[in-house]
Amino acid sequence: MTDSWESLLARAEEHAVRGEFSEACELLEEAKTLAESFEPKDQRRVEGLHKLGHALHEAGRKDEAEACLKRAVDLTVSCFGPYHQKVADSSKELASLYFETGRYEKAEELCRKMLNIYEKSLGIKHQEVGLISRNLAMILEERGKFEEAEKFYKRAMLILQEALNPFDGALITLMESYGGMLRKCGRDDEADYMKACALGRVSGNMRTVTGSHLPEL
Repeated sequence: MTDSWESLLARAEEHAVRGEFSEACELLEEAKTLAESFEPKDQRRVEGLHKLGHALHEAGRKDEAEACLKRAVDLTVSCFGPYHQKVADSSKELASLYFETGRYEKAEELCRKMLNIYEKSLGIKHQEVGLISRNLAMILEERGKFEEAEKFYKRAMLILQEALNPFDGALITLMESYGGMLRKCGRDDEADYMKACALGRVSGNMRTVTGSHLPEL
């Protein structure tokens, strides 16, 4: 008896949780083939491609992952149009792959598109805007665009301090990353301030980044 699409994805997820991505890829390839019989705008096609792209990414099969993730984004655009929130959601793993493989120009271009979509669909103070601002700051830092990177680090800080739990790991990592860039730029006093804020939260002592360290939205 042939497994259903849902069963294949569930089994693949079990393997992925255990870090068995090669096995997950095999099952997701089966699901992808099965999904070819679905209606063109059936969202299960996109979901399956995303899961396969992620598994391929984790398995180190970067080229295959990229092709799969691009296809997922293209399908999302065809279903909802280029400016829908789902398009930004669909682009996250692809942007991560570009960053991981050192294709910072592509990562920057995609993150700017995602940021524009999230700002218009969710508002400028939403958590997703903060997270993408953080990612964009890291990309710009890698490209040596420190002044612009700092603007996005500060913007991410301002948003995420309001949107996340004060001790959320993403916020601590943001502080560490921003501090690292400040030290890279020779601004040791400011870097020490950010390090103190991050270490304080790790130890359960919340210290909010304030004053001249942040702009207004």
